[in-house]
Amino acid sequence: MVDRVSGLVLVTLASALVLTEGACSDQGGARRNATNAQAALRGPADSAIPDGPLGAAIVRGRALLLATRDSLPEHVGNALRCASCHLDEGRRPNGSWVGVYARYPQYRSRSNTVETIEYRINDCLQRSLNGKPVPVDGPDMRDMVSFLAFRSRGVAVALPQAGGARLQRFVGLTPDTAAGAAIYASACGKCHGGDGQGTPIGPPVWGPRSYNIGAGMARIRTAASFIRDNMPFDAPGSLTDQQALDVAAIMNARPRPDYPGKEYDWPLGDPPPDVAYPTLALQRQSRASGADARSAPPHTESLYADAGANMLSAAAARALPRAYVPNDKDGTVSVIDLRTYGVIQTIRTGARPEHVVPSYDFTTLWVTNNGGSSLTPIDPITGKVGPNVAVDDPYNLYFTPSGRHAIVVAEARQRLDFRDPHTMALETSVPVDCKGVDHMEFTRDGRYAIATCEFSGQVLKLDLVSQKVIGYLLLDPDRLGTRAMPQDIRSSPDGRVFYVADMMADGVFLIDPDRFERIGFIAIGKGTHGIYPSRDATLLYVSNRGWNTVTGGRHGPGSVTVLDPATRHILATWQILGGGSPDMGNLTADGKELWLTGRYDAEVYVFETASGRLTHRIKVGHGPHGMTVWPQPGRYSLGHTGNMR
Repeated sequence: MVDRVSGLVLVTLASALVLTEGACSDQGGARRNATNAQAALRGPADSAIPDGPLGAAIVRGRALLLATRDSLPEHVGNALRCASCHLDEGRRPNGSWVGVYARYPQYRSRSNTVETIEYRINDCLQRSLNGKPVPVDGPDMRDMVSFLAFRSRGVAVALPQAGGARLQRFVGLTPDTAAGAAIYASACGKCHGGDGQGTPIGPPVWGPRSYNIGAGMARIRTAASFIRDNMPFDAPGSLTDQQALDVAAIMNARPRPDYPGKEYDWPLGDPPPDVAYPTLALQRQSRASGADARSAPPHTESLYADAGANMLSAAAARALPRAYVPNDKDGTVSVIDLRTYGVIQTIRTGARPEHVVPSYDFTTLWVTNNGGSSLTPIDPITGKVGPNVAVDDPYNLYFTPSGRHAIVVAEARQRLDFRDPHTMALETSVPVDCKGVDHMEFTRDGRYAIATCEFSGQVLKLDLVSQKVIGYLLLDPDRLGTRAMPQDIRSSPDGRVFYVADMMADGVFLIDPDRFERIGFIAIGKGTHGIYPSRDATLLYVSNRGWNTVTGGRHGPGSVTVLDPATRHILATWQILGGGSPDMGNLTADGKELWLTGRYDAEVYVFETASGRLTHRIKVGHGPHGMTVWPQPGRYSLGHTGNMR
């Protein structure tokens, strides 16, 4: 093999050399060999950087790798830098840059190709830094490669390890997320933040500003290996293998950005067992053999498993216990104390506020002022109201499962607008060829969204990767046709069926989200409108407005139906004494109460879920609509009034 750097020695791993020589030496010799191995891992001293253009390239390359986000802002999409994983300027053994230059080109099964070092750098930019590649023939890539070549100069290195040998110590161990959460709180949160969003001294380890799901660190065993060897930063190696695995499990169970195209990884169908997403090649193999894809999310696990009773995140647990009721005819939000059931504040927003929407990361409650073309932000911890943000036609608001995008449902404009989930800056507008687009649900794999079109009797299917509508489905062609009025849409716990509430059909249509076809209908009640899963996901609470029109009178025949999604049987119907118009809302965090707005009655209803008893009727403003009840359990919010996962 020809050396790529003068003085580079291709031999066995330095630690293996130490072991061989130490076995034949006295203790002093073993200590000298250990010292030599440590020196080898540090690479050449900075004083060896040459003068002239090459030296300048090496120095600049190091700066790019150590301050990647600041140096390459157009190519980094999160708050990380290369040195977030390659600690001590790439000198620690796990994540070392010392000798890495000599190990490329190398074959990698994830891409099924022989990768150059330039390919690998861009792979890290796109996955670990959730960004974009740099030109392989440009000065940025040249300088980073120059530094890595210098760091490898004159150092004994190894050929690439096969089979993930360093990860084998975790085989046979079972990760425990509860134990991991406790360890994280005591040993990790001080640097990375209790909510994992980072601090001035530690990078974020989950959430929208961390590495995406396609990164190597998103694999539990890879993360565990890094944590075992490097963390805590001031006491590396102090955790056991089991403890490191537990921390990796809780860290990678949290939401993080998606990686479009991840399904094409491991094209030979050989992904490692801890890959966190399904791959197409493995699924094809599994279908051919009649087995389930090992890396696909199991359908036996409920989509709502992390939104159980009182399963509050650290951020949600700090929030004030409030219900926020948008009154679209008044241009206000009524704030209700969940403990006293009294209105404690009325907030002026913009014209026609339709929904109050929890942000993906729970930091903001957004009021969608549809008539005012703005969003009003509310801090759920303090209750403080921020200045309105200009957003065109925001009837409703959702967030992609990756957290990478907000989707503003611009009903009047017949658009779905992809926006930055924090600033709400417009990214892409997707025109829709249906009328009254309003509510949305996401497929189990996070690849697609299905949205209802209220005024054309349709649902549409949106590809979140290509950001294109790929189909339309008329829900009831043989009866109502375009007169059907689909409203809320929610997934069954296993993700196989979507329930579409239809206000004209007085029931819910059942949709297969994968085949995108209607598979059934269940008659529910007059003016079927909203759908809310119970905290254990065994029931669906369905609100019936009592009217088949977008405007209605007071004291109508509104009700709430309790549906068993497993058997598709109606278990109970809760009537409202004296009539009412139950519409939108949510459960309390413990699941013991269901709060719904009275759309045409200027009130809020509170039902006891154990008995169906109506315990409170709270007067609010005119035209109350998409109320949110906060806090909600879950790892992240998909939007609307609190569609939690």
